[in-house]
Amino acid sequence: MPIDIAEMNQIEKLVKDEFGGAFAQAPVSYQLFTSEIIDTESITPFEWIGALPRVREWIGARHIEDMRNYDYTIKKRDWELTIRIPYRKFWESSKTQLAMFVRQRVSQLGTQFRKDYPSEIVVQALENGDTNLAYDNVAFFANTGRANVNLIDGAGTSTDNLIADIEKCRSAMKKFKDDQGRTLNITGDLAVIPPELEIKFMEITRAKLRDGSDNVHFGSLEYVVDARLTDVSDWYFIASNEFIKPVLFVSLGGVNVAVKDSTFDNKSLTIGADATGNVGYSFPELAIKVVNS
Repeated sequence: MPIDIAEMNQIEKLVKDEFGGAFAQAPVSYQLFTSEIIDTESITPFEWIGALPRVREWIGARHIEDMRNYDYTIKKRDWELTIRIPYRKFWESSKTQLAMFVRQRVSQLGTQFRKDYPSEIVVQALENGDTNLAYDNVAFFANTGRANVNLIDGAGTSTDNLIADIEKCRSAMKKFKDDQGRTLNITGDLAVIPPELEIKFMEITRAKLRDGSDNVHFGSLEYVVDARLTDVSDWYFIASNEFIKPVLFVSLGGVNVAVKDSTFDNKSLTIGADATGNVGYSFPELAIKVVNS
């Protein structure tokens, strides 16, 4: 027998409230290096990405420069996560028991959806940036085809080697130039690392003393540990404090949550969540990939 309307409304409210709470509270770190943009179109254009005209001394008539346009777009994709939970078994014995069961399962659904979307595709975009193209039709992380090299060979994964590479990245990023030759003076302040490097980055950035002397790198760099990074020795140096971040996540905004009465077919409730969005890149000068063989 189908669930009556009043009862279904009650279940839907419980599901949406529980999902929304779990989704909002799930710990994520992708926002530190990702700009989130809401756009209602299926394809979002980013023609404006590129260097702005530089300031010049005003002598005589204004020198009008057009912004350089690039044919760069991000096409949104659909994502979903659906579960089925038994209905009559729990509802007939205790409505409270069903509510507790639904809350637990929906909370897991909300947390998992948040961990996977968009966190997982954001990390994948970062890791695949040495093959995925940026707005200028060159791989986002590249050592050829662009004046600024943001794909570099690391010195290794010892603590001393990592310190040397941090200093190398910081200096290189500050000296990056725009496509008019202007020095950008960007300051990197974040590392995205695999778990295998966490203890060493902790020693580098959080220990006040090193080898009995003041640690000059103490507090100089934040880091994010993500186990979804598949290479245990590669890591990323990022400027997270600019007006835009290196990875772009474009979505329709929010997650849709729905409940379907499946009691006629198999005495269950079907609960689904779906969203529409995708990732891309902004300026390659905001990130450096360090590759250790």
